[in-house]
Amino acid sequence: MNSDALRPLANVRPAPAARANPERFLYLGFSTLLFVLMLLGFRQFYLHGHAVSGQPLPPPVRTLLIVHGVAMTTWMVLFLVQPLLIASRNLRLHMSLGIFSAWLAACLVVLGTWTAIATTKMIHTELIRYGLNRRQFMVVPLGDITAFAVFVGIGIWNRKRPKIHGPMMLWATIAIMAAATNRIPEFRGLGASNLWGHVFGPHLVPLAIGVLFLATKSALTRSVDRWFAGGLVGCALFFAFGMHLASTPAWAHFAALLTS
Repeated sequence: MNSDALRPLANVRPAPAARANPERFLYLGFSTLLFVLMLLGFRQFYLHGHAVSGQPLPPPVRTLLIVHGVAMTTWMVLFLVQPLLIASRNLRLHMSLGIFSAWLAACLVVLGTWTAIATTKMIHTELIRYGLNRRQFMVVPLGDITAFAVFVGIGIWNRKRPKIHGPMMLWATIAIMAAATNRIPEFRGLGASNLWGHVFGPHLVPLAIGVLFLATKSALTRSVDRWFAGGLVGCALFFAFGMHLASTPAWAHFAALLTS
């Protein structure tokens, strides 16, 4: 007889439980942070249907702004739900929602581009932000939606490689956060009078969020996420280039073509 069969059950050690992956909850935490920042930045829109100034949305682009706002909110809700599904190990629903998210991302690229051009073309009140007039500032939303499209594309292409997919989808969302953070009074115009604001413009807060995520993840995992770090460097260079490009004759000519 096998002597192990006579061993008291109390002495049989259960298999150790799998350790929780801190990355799952880290992504969930930061997706929640971005969702809250979106609500704070666009609270006038959500509570009253107004622009950031508290005034009604401009009639020429009112419908477009509402459609764009609903689509963007849907993206942020999905971005909050997806890491929650990963944390709860519901991979099947995560992948099913991923298909819808891909189509939604394509719609956002079109809507974001259209909205940036239409608001610049149809709203004639002068606006100076970070030293840029309305046509020059158009480089910001167009640059944001371009970065969003690139990161989403890389993320979808690598959807079966979580080490790449996760950082790219997070960066896709961080890349479009300037519209929200720049509408929060405490962050509005942050750094506009110093070198950082001159270089990065309204992207200073989103980039700071990226740095915070990278530092937190590095501390938890004791390693550097090279894909996320690469996204941080790429975003910083791209946004800095955009701020430089905005005041050049080449951009003035291009913006005039888009809004003529």
